[in-house]
Amino acid sequence: MAALGSLMNVVRIGEVFAGTAQRPSAVIVSTVLFVLLVAYLVVAGRAILAGRNRSNVS
Repeated sequence: MAALGSLMNVVRIGEVFAGTAQRPSAVIVSTVLFVLLVAYLVVAGRAILAGRNRSNVS
């Protein structure tokens, strides 16, 4: 849910590079937050799947 909320500012990353963003620091922080949250979701998903596979083997 938080990743979707930060996605609103992530789509404005082009404005930061163009120099037209109203709050460039907010866009940059939202982009970093989005990347970290997606990485966390990937790691958590892999851990859940690995745990599920280990319980099926026993």
